[in-house]
Amino acid sequence: MRNGQPFAALRAGLAGLARRFRGGASPDHAEQTYRRQVRAYLLRALAAYDRWLGVSRDLGAPDQLANAASVHRWEYLSWHEQLAGVTPPAALERLHLQVLYGLHDAARASQRLALGYRATTYASVCEGQALLSDAADSLRRSLQAFGRADAAQESEVAPAAAMEQRAS
Repeated sequence: MRNGQPFAALRAGLAGLARRFRGGASPDHAEQTYRRQVRAYLLRALAAYDRWLGVSRDLGAPDQLANAASVHRWEYLSWHEQLAGVTPPAALERLHLQVLYGLHDAARASQRLALGYRATTYASVCEGQALLSDAADSLRRSLQAFGRADAAQESEVAPAAAMEQRAS
């Protein structure tokens, strides 16, 4: 078990067991709905990583970088909490946990970056950036495992990402 995630695997396992006992929607429909929902989170998380790369190039002041990293941490944790409440289809439980771990790692990396920039401890900044890059790679692999997002899904996320960029 990863640190900070002691109950995620248990929750996913119990949810899968409960789903098997009670039946529910058709497996194909449930899986398609789940894939569409999680893809949106993955696309947002990867867009946030790309925004971070741009911000880290454009901002020079450590306090501004620390604040930006804190905002990203909050986003990753928010998405993690929202997805932790989603019950994946049985066939995708392992992939669901991989996404949760990726979001958790991205939040932890952003926290490390924020702390490093606040204390001007550049070893922490380097470690945070390396961890964030690894988390983004993990999320990208998860997105590939879910299959390529269709054009309709990407067009739903693109306006939201544009609004988030304008707001920041």
